[in-house]
Amino acid sequence: MDAADDHLQTNMSVIDLGLFSMNAEPDRRIELAEDDILKAASTTDGQYVLVVIGRTGPSDYEPLRTFCP
Repeated sequence: MDAADDHLQTNMSVIDLGLFSMNAEPDRRIELAEDDILKAASTTDGQYVLVVIGRTGPSDYEPLRTFCP
């Protein structure tokens, strides 16, 4: 991934990336409009982030899984 090193950051493990790429369909696109399932927020140090609406904790992605089956 040398070409993407300066343009891509992720906290996904190599195994997760492999599993994700095996399930990715290149012709399928999903638009996640703000205020539908995501809302804008700021971290304590001022970084802009999008968080899942309706989550019960920082690692709860069930509302997103339900929204994007």
